[in-house]
Amino acid sequence: MKRRIIAFVLAVALIFASGMPVMAKTNKEKLKDVQSDLKSKKNELNENKKTKQSLEEQIESFDKQIAQLNEKISQSNDKKAKLEANIEKTKKELEKAEQERKEQQELLGDRLKVMYMYGDVGYLELLFSSKSFSDLVSRITSIQTLVTYDKKIIAQLQAIEDKIEKKKATLESNKKKLVKVIASLKQKNEEVASIRSEKNSALESVKDDIAEQKRQIAQREREAEELRNKIARETAGSTGNYGNSSGILAWPTPGYYTVTSPYGYRYHPIGGYYSFHTGMDIGASYNARVVAPANGVVTMASWYGGYGNAVIIDFGTVKGKRMSCLLGHNSSFAVGSGQRVSRGQTVAYAGSTGNSTGPHCHIEVFVNGERVNPSGYLK
Repeated sequence: MKRRIIAFVLAVALIFASGMPVMAKTNKEKLKDVQSDLKSKKNELNENKKTKQSLEEQIESFDKQIAQLNEKISQSNDKKAKLEANIEKTKKELEKAEQERKEQQELLGDRLKVMYMYGDVGYLELLFSSKSFSDLVSRITSIQTLVTYDKKIIAQLQAIEDKIEKKKATLESNKKKLVKVIASLKQKNEEVASIRSEKNSALESVKDDIAEQKRQIAQREREAEELRNKIARETAGSTGNYGNSSGILAWPTPGYYTVTSPYGYRYHPIGGYYSFHTGMDIGASYNARVVAPANGVVTMASWYGGYGNAVIIDFGTVKGKRMSCLLGHNSSFAVGSGQRVSRGQTVAYAGSTGNSTGPHCHIEVFVNGERVNPSGYLK
């Protein structure tokens, strides 16, 4: 029994070692994989766009904060300059007041000396030196009056000097506080600028990611386009004749004739990048009729990735060329796969399924499996 198990295991190992045949994926399976990857990449792109917007808003907010802080710093520096000017002015006022007080004190000193001298001489000598008693009294009274006046002036000058000194101390105190405020504002400014710089670096990184994601999405879109072309060639492989002799296709949305996006390069309304628009968009109301542009067979009526609910109709051979069309973004179907349809027959109803920004009919025309500009065939 053990030998059989060992032999079986060895046989399996040899099969895998020799290269077991692997079933290749069909183009539809490959397209499904590409579309899944595209969806994932577009989701990542949308998230990065949101991050980019958030970072830009944050940076704008930081720029406003920096501008406000710079304005406050500028205003504070102006106040500091005015305080310094006032301090210098106050210093000069204080010096002048001190000088006036000193002069007044010197004058008082001189007068006190005179009184002292009169005191040393004595009243008798002062009396004898006076021309009269009244003259003596007058002299003493005058000196005493002057001394009293001088003391009053000195007291006033001292009060003024004290007031100026307090003013100077207040100004210098305010200057110290302002210097601290300016230092704090500058520190805050540096902190905000540092955060802003970090956010800007993050923004540049996100921008690089977005650019790379757009490049990858464009590449995957091209891959999806090639696979759709291959599928279209496979789908439009019929050589049947369904009575389409002219090669002219009927307008797919009766009553709605406004082309909202023509065939060719355009700015993608959802992805936000330039890409080739493989069909033509016709604006229409929700559930407006979408008709078969010619006689044929429905080869597909189902969900088809970014096309949403899509209908593919094989028109057979027309003037020696195989023709077919795709009608995308429908809200619902009126036919099923394998069903024969006639020119002008309702096959679906307009909608906004898949990658769409509003109700419309997206039509693609294939000639010999290759996409062509629908406007050259629709009448």
